[in-house]
Amino acid sequence: MKLLSYAYRFLSNFVFLASVYYSLNFLEKYQQRAVVAILVLLYCTMRAASALRSFHFFQRIFHLAYLNRFQQVVQRSKLYGLQGIFLEGSYKDHFKIQHGKHFQ
Repeated sequence: MKLLSYAYRFLSNFVFLASVYYSLNFLEKYQQRAVVAILVLLYCTMRAASALRSFHFFQRIFHLAYLNRFQQVVQRSKLYGLQGIFLEGSYKDHFKIQHGKHFQ
């Protein structure tokens, strides 16, 4: 599926650039070429902004998942009477001690 998405991106970008190239070659007046070039720049800017927004969105989702895990561990520690661990160290230290894993 990932390979298919890469192929789609490559193909759509290639078709877009080819159409821009041929449209700029067929236009004879400088003003028409400038308008097409400005529209292409606007399109590319919008696409870059969309990619940055989606990256920021996924980063926030991962942060929320991290906070959810932290809350679950705190709640479990309250059930078992381990509140002192959180006063001495951080959540990552507790997670390493408790599960023997490195938390990323």
